[in-house]
Amino acid sequence: MRTAIVYEGMHGSTAEIAQIIASEAAGHGPVFVGEVSETSPSRLDGVEFLVVGGPTHVLAECGDGPGGAAVAHVLREAGASDGLRGWLDRLPSRPSFSAATFDTRNPGLRVLTGASALGLYRALRRHRCHLVTRPVSFLVAEGAEGRLLDGEAERAAEWAVTVMRRAEHFQPVHAG
Repeated sequence: MRTAIVYEGMHGSTAEIAQIIASEAAGHGPVFVGEVSETSPSRLDGVEFLVVGGPTHVLAECGDGPGGAAVAHVLREAGASDGLRGWLDRLPSRPSFSAATFDTRNPGLRVLTGASALGLYRALRRHRCHLVTRPVSFLVAEGAEGRLLDGEAERAAEWAVTVMRRAEHFQPVHAG
């Protein structure tokens, strides 16, 4: 099974989670891992399973909501991409791959901290993508520039095993 893991991140914890997932995915077939600003949606040609992840910033993922719009504007001025949401907007409708989403965020109630994985999940559903699991959050220490909390790397590895198993059982319908 060909897997692509596309992420956005500022402090390294999201990339760390992406690499943990990639380690599990490697046992199931070829894997591509890439930061969203360096990954063209055409890179998904032949991909059977897509994992998308990003950080949560003050109740908004970059480019989503009032706070996110301001962050996205600053990133665009610095030459960065429109983020994961803009990247997802360029995906074809009704893709033939299954998908899963994750985010990294501060601990606390999701209603207070936000969770960008939920927005990514909804964006993929709008494209009529088959999502193999609910969005998941991995927690980072507050004020520690993105250091994963104890046990989160292990939890990410367990989640990767589960989503890879579910993705293998998804059989896309190919038109033609």
